Amino acid sequence: MNKVPFRLIVLLLCIACLSLPMFSACADTGDDLLNQVRTVPDFKFQQHKTGIGSGTLNVYTAPSNDSYRVGRAAVNIGGEIAESSRVDGWLLVRYKTSNDSVRVGYIHGNEIKDFKSSMPQIQGYMIPVTAANQIQVTDGPVRKPAYFGTIEPGQTFWILRKYTYTGNWWYVECTIEGKTARGFISRKDALFCLGAGADISSATAYNIDTLGYPEISPRNTTAIGQFKVNAGPRKLVRKEADANSEQITVAYFDRYYRCYDFVDAGNGKGWYYIWVEEDSKWGWIHSANGTLIRD
Repeated sequence: MNKVPFRLIVLLLCIACLSLPMFSACADTGDDLLNQVRTVPDFKFQQHKTGIGSGTLNVYTAPSNDSYRVGRAAVNIGGEIAESSRVDGWLLVRYKTSNDSVRVGYIHGNEIKDFKSSMPQIQGYMIPVTAANQIQVTDGPVRKPAYFGTIEPGQTFWILRKYTYTGNWWYVECTIEGKTARGFISRKDALFCLGAGADISSATAYNIDTLGYPEISPRNTTAIGQFKVNAGPRKLVRKEADANSEQITVAYFDRYYRCYDFVDAGNGKGWYYIWVEEDSKWGWIHSANGTLIRD
C-alpha cells in the first residue's frame, strides 16, 4: 500500500475543519466560545403599520414546517406587523396576539407576494452551550411572557442572537417535544456552560452577570477601565474619534461602559473607545461626557 504524504494529511484535515459550519468544535476552545457569546449581535425589527400583504399565515417558532408551533399560531399580515429578516426563505416577524401579548416567529416568505424585506439577513451564529439549570423558553419577549417550553439541565442548545429591545434576552435554538424550536430565554436567569454536552457538575456556569467583557477590541487593544457617563440623558457614540463621524449608538447617563482605548484631541480632551454591550457596538465617546475609571 502506498503511504499518504504527511503534508497531504494535514492539508486534508485543515480543509475538513474549514468546511464545517461557523463556530464548529473543530477550532473552538472555551475562550473562543466565551468571546463569541460576549459579542453575539443584537437584532432589530422594522415596523409596518399597514401590513406587508394580505391573508392569514401560520407562524412557526423556527424556519421550517416541521418545527415547533405554539398551538395554532397565525398572523394576519395585513395588520400592523414588524419584520426582521429572511432566513432560508422564511421571514422572522413580531406581532401582537389576540390577548394583547407579543409573539415572534417565522412565516413562509413564498406566501408573501410583492414584499421585499429591507432588513439584513441574519448571519449563521450558532454557539453551542449546555443548560446548567431549568430554562423557560418564550416566543413573546415582553415583561410578563407566556412560556411554551423548557430546556432541561444538561440539554444542549444554541445561542443565535441577543434581543434587548424589550427586556434582556438570548435568542436560542433548542428542542421542544422532539421538534426544533427557537425562542427567547432570560439573560439573567438562564445559566449555561460552554460547549455541547458540557459536564455541568464541574464546568463554569454563566449568565449575563458573570459573562464579563470582550478581552480584545477590534483595534487589538485590551481594556483600560470603565467609562462612566456623567452627562445625560444619553450621549452619542460615533464610528470614528471625530465629532463629524457617523453615529452608531448611544450611551446612557450614569452607566458604565468598558473602555479599550483613548485618542488625545488636545486641550485636555479626547475620545474613548468603548464597548456598548446592549447593542454589541464598538465606538467612540467624547471625554466631556464622562469619566474614565481605571482598573
